[in-house]
Amino acid sequence: GRSTSSHFLPWHSERGFVPQAQTGDWDLEEWASELDRLLKEVEAASEQGSPSSALSAARRLWEQCCVEDSSKKWRLGKGHALRLHLARLGMDLAVASQRWEEALAWARAVCQVEALVYPSPWPVVACSQGRLAKLELYANNFKAAAAASTSALRDFAALGIDNSLCQELRQIAAQAAAERRCQAQAMAEEEKKEEHAKKESKEEKKKKEEEEKKKKEEEEKKKKE
Repeated sequence: GRSTSSHFLPWHSERGFVPQAQTGDWDLEEWASELDRLLKEVEAASEQGSPSSALSAARRLWEQCCVEDSSKKWRLGKGHALRLHLARLGMDLAVASQRWEEALAWARAVCQVEALVYPSPWPVVACSQGRLAKLELYANNFKAAAAASTSALRDFAALGIDNSLCQELRQIAAQAAAERRCQAQAMAEEEKKEEHAKKESKEEKKKKEEEEKKKKEEEEKKKKE
């Protein structure tokens, strides 16, 4: 499918798709109207205090306009304003629904889009990386949690910011590093056990073969006698 950029199909968080943007492509304008309708469905469900229903609608909208699918004629560009808005909305709804794995997927999408939209360093990007670090840690993705927290702290330092969030991120980075060391140690011990078991198995097999050989030799000796 063809990607639409923010310049080609402008969208505003309050006004939706800008009416003055006449594309000359009826299919595209009809598609944009459908996206606008789906987004209103997401926002209405959210306002009614039904995060699960809103999240379900957000998934449908994401599939309609952001998923790579050659069968679809149009999709939003990777830095499109609506893509970022929807990713943020999906993340908040997933958190409200306590769907942590899905919240993590949305948080990754937020950071991917923001990296294309904002300069570096930028406070918004650093905050999003901080949220991502928390979700990665919660999912036991310690390497990813360390990377996200380090990225956020680097940006905050470049911006001259050192607040309570930075302190929390330093704790996340330290915890992720400690968990990674424990994981590495556990893996090393497991590998050592497996190696020991293989060695014992090999020795046991050798012992069994020697016993069978000795038994055959004794049988042959008895036959000769």
